[in-house]
Amino acid sequence: MELTAVTSGEGPPLVLLHGFTGNHTSWDGWLPELSKRFRVFALDLPGHGDTKFDGRDSATGLPHVAAVIDRWLEKQGVVKADFIGYSMGGRTLLHLAALFPQRISSMIILSASPGIEDAAERSRRAHADDVLADRIESEGLETFVREWMEQPLFETLTLAEPQRVAAERSRKLAGDGPSFAQALRQFTPGRQPSLWPALARMEMRSLILSGALDKKYVDISSQMVAAMPRAEGVVIEGAGHALLLENPVATEAAVAAFYAERETP
Repeated sequence: MELTAVTSGEGPPLVLLHGFTGNHTSWDGWLPELSKRFRVFALDLPGHGDTKFDGRDSATGLPHVAAVIDRWLEKQGVVKADFIGYSMGGRTLLHLAALFPQRISSMIILSASPGIEDAAERSRRAHADDVLADRIESEGLETFVREWMEQPLFETLTLAEPQRVAAERSRKLAGDGPSFAQALRQFTPGRQPSLWPALARMEMRSLILSGALDKKYVDISSQMVAAMPRAEGVVIEGAGHALLLENPVATEAAVAAFYAERETP
């Protein structure tokens, strides 16, 4: 599996990991500012953008993706980088932190969980996502995107500027339905190992962001901050799960403050 990325800027390396059905363009609004401080790599995760599933890899799941990212960093000559991950990208980043902590200078996690602790709940989630993946393949991408964006998790998208929501819908519709289905089966939280026990060993400086209207993830984020040695949490007002769309100004300000604090003598 060959990861693809768009690169911009100069400075220390920063790797951006998008959410499910996103791609490297999910970060376009952030690149102008981030590129002033970093050499930014906006990745396409497997099944998204230009990173295709090639069928040669026997292993699947987010631990495998973390290993692929580790090898990709080696090819880029990047020993250590800062990372930002949103939702599925945040879960991917947590696996990288658990398996390859030496790769991470700092990490910012947006709207992401270390996993489902209860085995029965994981099994139910895996089954539900398998059913959804089957529907993507049988009913088509347009139906899936409409229903995905209308689910309760994203009901607060009404807070976002209409043009941002329209651009997000277009981004999803430009994807590949069968690839999204494969990604959903492989990367579902139902098949993700619970990383809650590993949080105490994640000693890199971390920022955990959640939207105030996304009560489930506010609670998860609070628990993560309590468990991690060097984590701080910020709750973004006026936003739900989709922080990048619903309150980009406050989200970007929290990210900028996190990096500015590191640079303060």
